[in-house]
Amino acid sequence: MSGRYFEALLELDQADASTPLSDIIAVKKGQIRIQMGQTQLAALEFRKAIRINPSNTDTVQQQRARAWFGCQGAQRGLAQHQRGR
Repeated sequence: MSGRYFEALLELDQADASTPLSDIIAVKKGQIRIQMGQTQLAALEFRKAIRINPSNTDTVQQQRARAWFGCQGAQRGLAQHQRGR
């Protein structure tokens, strides 16, 4: 299964090279990195997505919560983050 993640990342890297200002590509790359257990790299992708499109914070914050707090605690983690804890 991890081979598919690498393939997907390669395709997204190619898309990113031709469209470097796509927040959607950055979010997708972050989602894949979460699945691969690469939470720090996922967080970097989500930060990039926010820099590109600051109005896309809802989607990106949900994904960041998944990266930092794990899939099970995403809602709890997001709520804590929004309260400043």
